[in-house]
Amino acid sequence: MRLTPWTTTSLAIVGNDLAVARLRGSVRGVRVERCELIRSFLSLSPAERRGALAPFGAGNPDVLLTIPADWSALRPLALSVSSWGAARDEILGSIESLFPLSRNDAMVGLIERSGAADPGSSYLVAADSARLQPWREAIVEAIGSPVSRILSAQMAMLGMGLQSSAQATIAEQTPAGGRLSHRLSHGRVVELAVPADREEPVDAGLPGSDSDERAPVDLAIGAALAPLVAPGSFVPLEGRPFKTPNRWAVPASAIAASVALVIGASFVLDSRYEAESERLRSGGEAMQAVLAEVQSDRAFVRQTSSLLDQTVRPVVEGWRSVLPDLVAAQGALPDDGFLYRIELDESAVTIKGEAGRASEVLTALERSPVFAGARSLDASFAVEERQSEQFHVQASREAHLRAGEDAR
Repeated sequence: MRLTPWTTTSLAIVGNDLAVARLRGSVRGVRVERCELIRSFLSLSPAERRGALAPFGAGNPDVLLTIPADWSALRPLALSVSSWGAARDEILGSIESLFPLSRNDAMVGLIERSGAADPGSSYLVAADSARLQPWREAIVEAIGSPVSRILSAQMAMLGMGLQSSAQATIAEQTPAGGRLSHRLSHGRVVELAVPADREEPVDAGLPGSDSDERAPVDLAIGAALAPLVAPGSFVPLEGRPFKTPNRWAVPASAIAASVALVIGASFVLDSRYEAESERLRSGGEAMQAVLAEVQSDRAFVRQTSSLLDQTVRPVVEGWRSVLPDLVAAQGALPDDGFLYRIELDESAVTIKGEAGRASEVLTALERSPVFAGARSLDASFAVEERQSEQFHVQASREAHLRAGEDAR
């Protein structure tokens, strides 16, 4: 979780098109401010490219660029993300024996595997920087900011919102017409680029040249969210590795990031509405009546928003931050545990996840000064492949209980 406000412009190359999304985040959440799919980007004139990307470059944002999945090659490697810094130069020195790439043109990164028998098992990812160069030059010239990091599509897909699924499959269509499967568990990679089973259910797909407008934009948004919802699980092909956050920050960042796609969908509707208004204005005198109705609707929305603000503000001004309770709930998790989901409302916290012993979570919640009345909602059961127990527990928020006693 990033505690200081940040702005990221994320771009994804899909066929001949360029998907762009601008995200702004803080401890209060993540918002997709703007997104667009620019068709045939390299075919546009320099002036047209600058006009298309100028709104995304304001304020000197962090710029991420995602390359298509078929531009990168994968190879299993016994190496962890934490060891990457010491091993990178050695890998580049022997890159020509691993991939059909020269050292001068190679970009390399790493994706760690989850649940592998070898805890240091990963996928080495390599791509040709010369193939990317025309795109990079056009983007930097148009947006006015350097590209800070380059990701493969397999890295970006970790931010596509599959953290709650114990097993998920993302499909990839190959240029030859075949299909590959990328398998994830709770948003972390289990297997990449395995031949697809025709009867295997598919949860999402990597966009291709024939994708609808939303799929490439979702990939660009996922690339910006991947460091938040899958921290420490990959190293980009180019640029500094993302910082690994503190343990307590992971669920908070996941909660914040989970609302980004919802907010982003709302923004897409706003963006399309503005584009339609512009077309109506350019239609001339025949469309003035329609435009007047649109302006009336806007005035009604502003009036309604003002009324809601006057009504809601007195109610919410007394609300206190939920972050301390969220941190306390995460602190109840032992070192060997992890969360599926955490829910915090006015009266209680509900946690679902895994730990070596589920009873330890209940005991820690009961001892916390923030919570009381810890109890199991479902019977815990063993997860044999991880030698752990799954738990689903709930505890009352102590501040809520004290408020009820004061009212009596």
